[in-house]
This record gives sequence, structure tokens and C-alpha cells, in this order.
Amino acid sequence: EWVDVQKMLAKAGILHKFDSVEEKPIASASIGQVHLEKLKGSDEDVVIKVQHPPAMTLLSDDFVSLNIMAWIVGILEPEYKFIGILLREWGVESRKELDFNTEVENLETARTSIESMKATTPMMSNHSDEESIPFDIEIPRPLKHLCRSKQVMVMTFSEGKRIDDLDQISKCNVPKEAIMNAL
Repeated sequence: EWVDVQKMLAKAGILHKFDSVEEKPIASASIGQVHLEKLKGSDEDVVIKVQHPPAMTLLSDDFVSLNIMAWIVGILEPEYKFIGILLREWGVESRKELDFNTEVENLETARTSIESMKATTPMMSNHSDEESIPFDIEIPRPLKHLCRSKQVMVMTFSEGKRIDDLDQISKCNVPKEAIMNAL
């Protein structure tokens, strides 16, 4: 709901930092959604990733249910008792996904690693013995001065093509093998 997004941006103290705000998200997933924005006084497109307000509650409820099921399975089938251990670890790691400050750090690490790789490695993908195809990777840059909340993050907008959009890949005349090799 757009009203919830506005409240979260206001709570993070950044609602006034944007000239235009796209109410309709350009992407949405289980824990959040992404809106395309324009920084105030700038032509720079950025995206705001906002966590769905009930994300923590839903995740916690899901893990309570899964742990109960794993406990029952462990009683009925002792050789599957390890599932409870895996679920507990998964629960700990999943909760980290709800802290966008962690994602900001991960983006910075990924950007640094990719830039280092670009400086030392030719960014080419082979799909046959004769042909190499250049490729590039762009990692969005978090705007740290606007990432003031565990539930809201702002980053540069990276326009691209989805690697699972086979029609787009076909239009670009890039062999699927080259994409797979690059990955």
C-alpha cells in the first residue's frame, strides 16, 4: 500500500529527498518492493527498496510453523531430526535478510569485488572455440546517506535485461551459451 511506503520513508527521514515518486512498484517480492524515484534537484534515477510492514511477523510465524512440523517429523522419523537444526540456522540467516543495512554492506562488498575483477580480468565470455563476447556487470551503488533504516534502502538504478527473459536475449543476438559461461 502506497500510504505505508510514504510512512516508512517519512520515518526514515528521507521522504522529502525525492522530486518524483512512482507509486506503483517496479518490482515486488516476499519481503519488500522497489520504487523508481528521482532525487530532488538531480536527474539521477534511484530506486527505493522498502520492506513490507508485516514481513518480520510473517517470517517469524512461518518459522514457528516449520519448526513445529520439523519437530513432529523428528519424533516420527528420527533420521530426519536434522531438519530442525537446518531450519533453526535458516531462520537465523533469514532474519538477516530483513535488515537492509546488511544488504547495503553486501552490495558494497560485491561492487568492490566486481570492480577489482574488472581491473584484472578481461570480461569476455566464450560460447565457442572461435568467438568471445564481451560482457559487463553492474552492481547498484547504495546511497548510504539515504540508507537510514533497517527497512528502507536507496540505491542507484541499474537498467538491464533479465537473464531469464529469453525473448530479450534473442533480440540482443547473444548466444545463451555465452550468458551461461559468463555466469
